[in-house]
Amino acid sequence: MRHALAAAAMLLAAIALPPRPASAQPATPQPVTELRAIPPAMEAAFGAGNAEAMAALYDESAILLPPQGGTVQGRAALRDLYARNFAAGRHVFRATGFRVDSDSQRAVAILDWVQQISPPGRAAISLAGRTMLHLKRRGDAWVIVADMYQILPRQ
Repeated sequence: MRHALAAAAMLLAAIALPPRPASAQPATPQPVTELRAIPPAMEAAFGAGNAEAMAALYDESAILLPPQGGTVQGRAALRDLYARNFAAGRHVFRATGFRVDSDSQRAVAILDWVQQISPPGRAAISLAGRTMLHLKRRGDAWVIVADMYQILPRQ
């Protein structure tokens, strides 16, 4: 009986304790919210043909693994690649889906996208694709450390 009364008293005490005030809750980063800024940044960089802005989304030692093989490594090489691509014509890039799995320091994201490339004097090229991004937090910012994409078959 004594044990039952002691257990009941402990239960009542626990229930009667006031909740911790919100200010006492530890601050937790909101990586998914922060990461959702990446697709619009990509859309803006593509729309402006801004290779510098596109390269700024990547870590200094990032790698890009294109579907045709090979590897592009480093922010400078990525900037050069995007500059060549943007010089080939106007690009319209639009994210159509974005899924993220993350903790406070690392994330993997799947980005679905469509793109239209309009080379001067030629018919526009329409593509749809999917990109897997591995991202890391560097200070206050998220950067892409690995980018692997595929071109999807036309529907």
